[in-house]
Amino acid sequence: MLMNSAGRLPEKDVLFFNGRKMSYRDLSDRVTRVAGGLQKLGIKKGDRVAIALSNCPEFVISYFGILHAGGVAVTLNAAATPYELTHYLTDSGAGVFITGSARADMWDELKQKVPAKTMIIVDSAKKEGSFHELIASAEPVSAVEVENDDPAVIIYTSAMNGTPLGAVLSHYGLFTNAEAIRAVEGIKGHDRSIAIIPLFHAFGATVNMLSMIKYGGSIVLVERFEREQLFEILEENRVSYLTGVPLIFMGMIANPKAEKYNIEALQVCFSGGCAAPPGMIRHFEKRFGIHIMDGYGLTEAAPIVSSNQINGRVKGGSVGLPIPGCSIKIVDDTGEELPCGETGEVLVSGANVMSGYFNNPSATSAVLKDGWLHTGDLGHMDNDGFLFLTGRKKDMLITNGLNIYPKEVEKVLAMHPDIDKVSVTGKPDPVKGEIAHALIVIKPGRTGNEKDIIQFARSYLAPYKVPRKIIFVNRLPEQD
Repeated sequence: MLMNSAGRLPEKDVLFFNGRKMSYRDLSDRVTRVAGGLQKLGIKKGDRVAIALSNCPEFVISYFGILHAGGVAVTLNAAATPYELTHYLTDSGAGVFITGSARADMWDELKQKVPAKTMIIVDSAKKEGSFHELIASAEPVSAVEVENDDPAVIIYTSAMNGTPLGAVLSHYGLFTNAEAIRAVEGIKGHDRSIAIIPLFHAFGATVNMLSMIKYGGSIVLVERFEREQLFEILEENRVSYLTGVPLIFMGMIANPKAEKYNIEALQVCFSGGCAAPPGMIRHFEKRFGIHIMDGYGLTEAAPIVSSNQINGRVKGGSVGLPIPGCSIKIVDDTGEELPCGETGEVLVSGANVMSGYFNNPSATSAVLKDGWLHTGDLGHMDNDGFLFLTGRKKDMLITNGLNIYPKEVEKVLAMHPDIDKVSVTGKPDPVKGEIAHALIVIKPGRTGNEKDIIQFARSYLAPYKVPRKIIFVNRLPEQD
């Protein structure tokens, strides 16, 4: 994918970041050297290498460098806590961990608990073990040959039992999803995308990185998203393709200074991660004259499953048609396929679907049955094949496009010495879709403090999983 584009367009700029840019030639050179460095560290075909980085050139270099070396990239939330990292690194068995300098202080403690024995620091002042030293000291190597079905990436996603699972995505699955995205969204080689969604997320990686690089496009990397700067970045970089969660587009609609910026280069917008609020797409099109395509996907499907198509027919409330190479059906609780118009569970089949959860056959067999992925989402299809989502069968909430399973949050809060019982629920939010609330019963003789409990949760959970509100109750609702 990368090497093909680099061979065709060696001098073209592919990455833009904080006033700097990198050509396809430079990117491919760094990728081959990272691969060589990883091989010197003992990484072989099929070995896992973890990345916990924000949107920066080193993420892209590391991602493709791992694949070039025949390894499997384990892409982790850049804001993951030591508690979460311990599980991710232990479960994946990653031998090398690439991350930012902010995590250097925690490594001495972390490496005692996880298989990884080498930490590569990005932007570290230390020469030994740093990312740039790895590149400088390594010789470029040829790509390790892989098969279509070989694992390429492991992405951890929340699970109903509270323990995150690693979805294994194959080389061919990612390739076909990137190819399908181009077909439905009309991506062209001259397009320039803006990567706001984290690249460690399946949505960000496939839509903003893989699809762009596969077809020779360019990517503007945004390390820390600030709504006030979005229009300035769009104008300065002449961005033509914007992918985001609804919150991003709603912020654009609400910006009173939008008209002072020239964003005429922007041609394609795609919204995903969670359902768009009613009227958002209409209001955006009215203000900016650009239609937003809405779609549906999940980590286990690499991730896009359906999408409205550029210049295609659109139906209000629908998340579009199945992408090329992907099939969707609706079934009842017995697994029987339902006719058009009837609501049931959404099942997905195609090359983009994961091979399973890493080292967890029981969790895999619970969702992969007879070649179909049971998504846990509810919906129906009409006579024209358009998919409409109506709810969720599984106990999960989505905030800003990120999944939260209440059990995971409840397990952490239950460790607090003052808490007797806890129940986490999702509450509708007009901006984020849903936010987590925690109902808490305090142990006899203890006093509950909301700020203390939230701070406790922050030390164990990534920020988006932390409840936004704590409600103290005498009994949980299910006890009544």
